[in-house]
This record gives sequence, structure tokens and C-alpha cells, in this order.
Amino acid sequence: NQVSFSTQDSSLICSTGSGGMLRMMRCADGVLKTLPTTVSLNKQASRESQNFLCHAWILEDRVVVGTDTGELLLFDMADFKHVIQQSPLDHPIEAIVPCAKGFICGGKSMVYVYEKGEGLDVYKLARSFKIETQGQIQTTQTSNLSIKSLGIPPSEDSLAVTLENNQLIILNLSSTDIAKEPTLEHLAQFSHNSPITGLDTCIRKPLIVTCSTDRSIRI
Repeated sequence: NQVSFSTQDSSLICSTGSGGMLRMMRCADGVLKTLPTTVSLNKQASRESQNFLCHAWILEDRVVVGTDTGELLLFDMADFKHVIQQSPLDHPIEAIVPCAKGFICGGKSMVYVYEKGEGLDVYKLARSFKIETQGQIQTTQTSNLSIKSLGIPPSEDSLAVTLENNQLIILNLSSTDIAKEPTLEHLAQFSHNSPITGLDTCIRKPLIVTCSTDRSIRI
């Protein structure tokens, strides 16, 4: 599902995928070597039944992995450490991006911000907020869209979010008030996310109207 280089060591490569697959590799002198992965025996069976959907390097030798069951797993190089407390269980984690204080991850229309706690491998949920889709009737289907990718600039004052219905959203993270919801801006003009069933034009103005099985009208 994903492969990436370490942000601190360009010789380190991490690859994650289905069946609880995590491979940590090192490239040296043109040769790619797989590092041994250590997972506690009592967790091995459950890990193999999971799909590792995404990961991110949060330190030089630390990788956080998002699973299809909503667990956030912390690895020290190729060694499994533990499941991060307050993981958003029952919601697949499909995108993770590191930040100065920890990392940010996305699930079903939800964004979760984790910050470093006391101790080397402690991360705590600092805030979470729901992404509302623009111009759509809120149904179970439209209100639980998967977050496909996340991006954060060096200033870390905003967060770019892409959804499975191809919407592109910017969240303002500059507010220091954790309890305050971040402002949200839709960058791209949104369209239907289901088949278009009707189309018509205006006689007197340069307007086109469409309707769709997603229960919305676009002008």
C-alpha cells in the first residue's frame, strides 16, 4: 500500500501492505537488505489478519502505522513497540503525516492530531474534528467519506485533505485553542460523486444545471 524513505536517513526504506506486512530495508552499496521484524508472539496472529494501509516516519527510527481496524502501531525500526493509546478503533486509518509535535492521521471523515507525551514512545490524542462535505445532503454515505491523503506545510499552520469523492480541503490549524474547530476551505470546485441523470441549459444566461443519483443539484 505504501513505501517511503526515512526523512532522516535516506538509506532506510519502509514498506507496508496487506496481511500485516511491514518490511524495513536498508540500501547500502547498491544492495537492498531486509531488516528482521520483531512482533510479540501473542500478537502475531492478529497482526497478520490486519491490513497496514499507511505509515509515516515520525522520528529517525520510529514509524507509526495505520491499520484497517483503526489501530495505530508504533515501530522502532523493524521492532514492534505497542498500539498507541486512544487509537480511533473501528475507523480505517488511510493517511498519516508527521508534524513537529507528533503526527496527524485521517479516517472516515475524521482528522486526529496526536502529540508527544512524557516518555520516548508515548503519544496522546490532542484533538479531533470531523470533515463536513460541501454542497451535499448529509447521508451515512456522504458523511463518512474516507480521507485519502494529508499534507502539511513547513509552517504547520494548515492541513491539506483529499477525500474519496475528489474534494480538496484546507484546514486552518493556526488556532491555539484546542477546543475550537479549525476553519475549513474547499479549494477545488466540487462536482457530483455519482452518475449524472439529468442536464439542462438556461435560455437567457450561460448556466448549466445537472442532477445526480447522489441526491444533489449543481449549477
